[in-house]
Amino acid sequence: MLNQKHQQPYRLPPHKRKVLRHHLDELLKQGIIAPISEEENVPITSPIVLVTKRKRQNYAFQDEKDAALSQYRFCCDFRYLISCTEQFKYFIPNLQELTESFSQFVPNYISSIDLSSGFFQLGIDPDSSRYTAFNTCFGTYKFFRLPMGLSSSPASFQLLIDKVLPGPNFNAKISPLTRLLKKGQFFVCNVEQQSSFNDLKYALLNSKILAFPNYDLTFRLAVDTSSRGIGNMLYQMHPNVDGEEQPRVIRFGSKSLSRWEQSYGPRKLELLGMVVSIQDCADYLRGNKFVVECDHQALRPIFQKQFKGAIYDLQYKPAEQMQVADALSRCTRQNDEPVISPDEDDPFFPYVTERTGQIKLPPVEI
Repeated sequence: MLNQKHQQPYRLPPHKRKVLRHHLDELLKQGIIAPISEEENVPITSPIVLVTKRKRQNYAFQDEKDAALSQYRFCCDFRYLISCTEQFKYFIPNLQELTESFSQFVPNYISSIDLSSGFFQLGIDPDSSRYTAFNTCFGTYKFFRLPMGLSSSPASFQLLIDKVLPGPNFNAKISPLTRLLKKGQFFVCNVEQQSSFNDLKYALLNSKILAFPNYDLTFRLAVDTSSRGIGNMLYQMHPNVDGEEQPRVIRFGSKSLSRWEQSYGPRKLELLGMVVSIQDCADYLRGNKFVVECDHQALRPIFQKQFKGAIYDLQYKPAEQMQVADALSRCTRQNDEPVISPDEDDPFFPYVTERTGQIKLPPVEI
């Protein structure tokens, strides 16, 4: 059973009260909120917060209202309401996973859009509107549209977007060809089919250096370490139309060395570079076969004996074939601190003291 709770509004300084007034007037004008009537049974009221937005450079506000609406986001503190309601779960795609879904074809354009107050595009059931009531110094209101601050709002909005934009439209481009495969369809190749065939052939023959990951192929991680930083390049060997394999880069990575890391010896430094690079690319390598390439031959026996099975394979490459990783390892900040003695807070190779006890020397005969 839902326990009633009415929270007092948070106190605001005078300048933020003016901001709040502008937001309330705009929300009332758009029909997003409405005042609570005397006859309504409101079980919960929540306070509001004004969240500062990221400042836009070189933007001139038209007036005081424009500044208030542009600089602050109107949100409600629905923490108690969230604790009393069943959460709506829906998958929200990760941007990196979304772009990697293009591995089967190369899109001509990748665009992004930003909807103005996107949550307000969704309505709320009239029976649920009274639970969104909020208190302000200007009175108590309720929402008619989906408010910001509810934990289920992002999932509900994502569901709407998936219904409106159901994914990349690659099938539409080749639909003139796939229609010819239907049962009872006469095979007639007109201008439409020929254009679709040419577009498909062009996409297959004109590949770039960069590519999306293909999890059916082996990942290769080229790693090199300099005295200042670590560089890595994750790539795969993709077969072309002639059957030859060509490298296709998945991602580049680099990292500056800290003070204690700069004091490592050559073998320890190269080993650190491999550990950091593998962790950096763990989202691609975890659970998949991969090869680590380096130009330090002394590491190969270490992995063959002490770290056998830890990675799929370790291959040596001469320095002239590791130019990309070598260049990335030298892309460091100009204000790096000078090398000093090792630090006891080293997270990779911590400094550990050993207690040897009292040392006793054998008696010396004279």
